[in-house]
This record gives sequence, structure tokens and C-alpha cells, in this order.
Amino acid sequence: MTLSMNGGQVDTTIINSLFATNKGVYGGAFYNGGFDGGNATAHIIDTQFMNNTSTGEGGAIYNNGLGANGQAIMTLDQGVMFESNSAPNGGAIISNGRTGGNAQLITLFNLTGSFSRLPVSSLIHVFSLPPI
Repeated sequence: MTLSMNGGQVDTTIINSLFATNKGVYGGAFYNGGFDGGNATAHIIDTQFMNNTSTGEGGAIYNNGLGANGQAIMTLDQGVMFESNSAPNGGAIISNGRTGGNAQLITLFNLTGSFSRLPVSSLIHVFSLPPI
């Protein structure tokens, strides 16, 4: 998990890793969040996400920019694979900006993988909600 708040900065790089059979509410394996002016950046390379489950959103990954100018940026680079991840929303990945936040999901290759289909699910689910 990477998390940055109140103007902080977090930069994470994950290379040649395996995230398997993890469970969570927001992101079964990985959560990247920038809140209230915080900036969280994650760069993932040559990594597999297999059989991860979320009871909320993002079977494998949850990328979230929230609050006043919160920013979450995630880059998926070569060799990232998703297999059999599941969640009610975003079978593999969910990326969202809420209440003034910004979330960016950048892919530098063709995504490959499979996911378990639940109602309203997709491999990647990207959305933005207006400020309250």
C-alpha cells in the first residue's frame, strides 16, 4: 500500500513481483492513494496479480485520488499480468478521482489477463465523481 496525505509525496516502484491470493475491501493486493494535497505515485513492472479478491472495488489494484487536490498516479509497464482477480467493481483494477481528487492510470503496453466477472465488473473500471 502507498498512501500520501496533506501535501506529502510517496513514490513506489515494484519490479518482478507476484501478488497472489490476497484479500481486501479496496484493492485485493495493492492500494495507491493520494489524499488532500498528497501525491502517491506507483510504477509497476514485470509483475503478476493472480487470484486476488476485493469485497469492494479493484480485485487486484485500487488507485484513488481523493479530497482537495489529492493525486494518485499509477503506471503499468512491460510484463504486468492479471489472472483470475475479482471484485464487484473493477475485476482487476479500479482507478478513480473523488471529491476534488485526481487519479491517473497509465499503461505502457497491452494489458493481458483474465478476471472473474461479477455484476458491473470489468477488467479496468475508471471513473470520476464531482466534488460534494
